[in-house]
Amino acid sequence: MVAKKKKKKSKSKGLNWRWGLIVPVIGVGAAIWFLKPFKSEEIPETPYYTEYSETIIEEDSIEAEIADSCDVISAIECPSRETPWVALIIDDFGPAGTARMVKDFINLPFNVTCSILPGNRKSIAIDEAVHELGGESMIHMPMEPVVKESMDERDMLFVGVDSIELKTLIDRVTADLKYAVGMNNHMGSLATSNDTLMRMLAKELKARDLFYIDSRTVINSRAKPAMTAIGVPVLGRDVFIDNIADSAKMVQQLSALINKAKKRGWAIGIAHARSKTLAILKDTAPNFRDSGVKFVTASKLIEAIQAMKKAEVAAVR
Repeated sequence: MVAKKKKKKSKSKGLNWRWGLIVPVIGVGAAIWFLKPFKSEEIPETPYYTEYSETIIEEDSIEAEIADSCDVISAIECPSRETPWVALIIDDFGPAGTARMVKDFINLPFNVTCSILPGNRKSIAIDEAVHELGGESMIHMPMEPVVKESMDERDMLFVGVDSIELKTLIDRVTADLKYAVGMNNHMGSLATSNDTLMRMLAKELKARDLFYIDSRTVINSRAKPAMTAIGVPVLGRDVFIDNIADSAKMVQQLSALINKAKKRGWAIGIAHARSKTLAILKDTAPNFRDSGVKFVTASKLIEAIQAMKKAEVAAVR
């Protein structure tokens, strides 16, 4: 009887010894498992900017050279290196917090175009307010990104959608944002890389007489060639202004936008409906006035560029 008790006690010691090793291992493993998600889910100040590419893709030759063709057109005003134009698009209007900034952006001492996310709480009201204030609005269309975690909008254009689904989606957003004159993409690194999808979208935009501005969130975007093939007026973003939420960097990006316009005759910048961006634009407004660059709406710029292209083609013939 005594022997059996000793044996049992010995076995118990062995188990305790093993658990003494196992528990710390499990603890370390659990710590790693819990800590890893927190590290990967850290939210930067502006998380969606990771979708944007700061690579400036030069326009094709005909657009690079039209800065000197203004004298060909006498019927309309147009940009040139002597009188450069800038179109500044303000993205991400729509959420409730952006509604209170609409009037301030429209009342800046230079033209901006407000691009509105469809399906948000204040989207329709903002579109109506921009119109009533005499401003210009666009549809900031959410499109599928490579990073799937970013897909949280009500209305989003996915790769693989069929033509009927696409038409239904565009019908809905254009009915909501009835004053919008064009569209640009929100995110869309995957969607704009898909030529088939971009051609399908181009057909819907052409049917509605809307232009397209490629936000260029990815280098290999197929938006511009697809729109051109279908006959939709299209241009692309040159500079993101506030992808880094730092005042000095934003001023630097605005200077880059002005310099791009002076070099080519025109340029397109994209900023966002944020109070810090608004403050920087107010502060730097005098610099814009002194730069000799004219700020125009996106529609006015794209209309002028299209007319200049046609003039170039006609001159060659």
